[in-house]
Amino acid sequence: MRITPDELELLFEKTADYLKSNGRHFEIQTDYYAIIPTDEWEEFEKPQIVIGSLFDDAAELKRVLANEIPFTSVDLDRLASLLRALSQSVNPI
Repeated sequence: MRITPDELELLFEKTADYLKSNGRHFEIQTDYYAIIPTDEWEEFEKPQIVIGSLFDDAAELKRVLANEIPFTSVDLDRLASLLRALSQSVNPI
């Protein structure tokens, strides 16, 4: 699989448009979530599951937005977790 930064940019624009059509802000009540670390995604036997915090993720991403800290690869995981929570908020299962 190959995807370009331009394709990602378009997908994020479409994501933002979709979320804006569903509300101006989102209340996420759940803080903790289970995550399989990226380096273990392909470990199907017994993947290690760790606990993440959406509140911590959002706080760190807001620090990135305020230019207090640089965006790093860890923020990709934080953003992915936030997007999953937003998906659940918009379309609860």
